[in-house]
Amino acid sequence: MAAWAVFVWATRIDNAWGDHKASLASKWGATLLSLSFLVLAAATVVSLVRARGRAWTSGEAALLRAFAGWTTAVWLVFGTLIVVHHHPIAFKAVHVALGVISIGLSIALWRSVDRSRVEAGAGGLAVGPSDVR
Repeated sequence: MAAWAVFVWATRIDNAWGDHKASLASKWGATLLSLSFLVLAAATVVSLVRARGRAWTSGEAALLRAFAGWTTAVWLVFGTLIVVHHHPIAFKAVHVALGVISIGLSIALWRSVDRSRVEAGAGGLAVGPSDVR
């Protein structure tokens, strides 16, 4: 999911700054939103590398859930806006596909955290990053 987020949101920054019709405020808005995803992706990778070979901490689980939740929320809002506004059908199709893939990865990430908490019981997380599918 982190690699996917880097692909999607780094591309968004490039597209925003390459759009000569977009306002400076629009470019910065797109950049700041994209940076929120890039920071979460980087923090996720760092956490998963550090957790290699051990169970996830509750802080790592919270980070993974925040990443998944933020991704889902943003795509639901922006996906809806893209679909209802006057954009070419190809633009809508591409962005709906990006959103569906992103939300699918978010669900898988969230479920892996939930599964690890169930398997660990009340004592903590027994399943580590190698169990993310």
